[in-house]
Amino acid sequence: MAGDTLRNVIRVEEGIDFRGNGGLVKRVLYPETCGCQNATMAVVYQNPGEEVRLHQHPEEELYYVVGGKGRMTLGEEEFALEPGMAVYIPSDVPHGQTCTGHETLNIVCVIAPPFARRTGAAAGAGRDRRP
Repeated sequence: MAGDTLRNVIRVEEGIDFRGNGGLVKRVLYPETCGCQNATMAVVYQNPGEEVRLHQHPEEELYYVVGGKGRMTLGEEEFALEPGMAVYIPSDVPHGQTCTGHETLNIVCVIAPPFARRTGAAAGAGRDRRP
């Protein structure tokens, strides 16, 4: 990112890298990058065979699959992921996905409220690690 100033337009490659749950997450629109207050947006890249471990957190999450193929666990359900699909992940529901195709699984992910706004013990809890 050019300088330390917050801005409204950010290229994905300028996002903050996060690899805490598996795969590469580019934190693009986050309080740290643009000052957003009520939601965040990240782009997930998973290479063939890579897995985002099953996890849960109090924030709601929205996925939009841009490319690639995968398999997702959402609560008690398991289903295929493919381009053009949107997935709603309610708060505190365990979820994760694996890239099952031969190309990178690419997902746009919106989280509300922003993960970065949590403070105290909840922010450090292992179950709350989030893209």
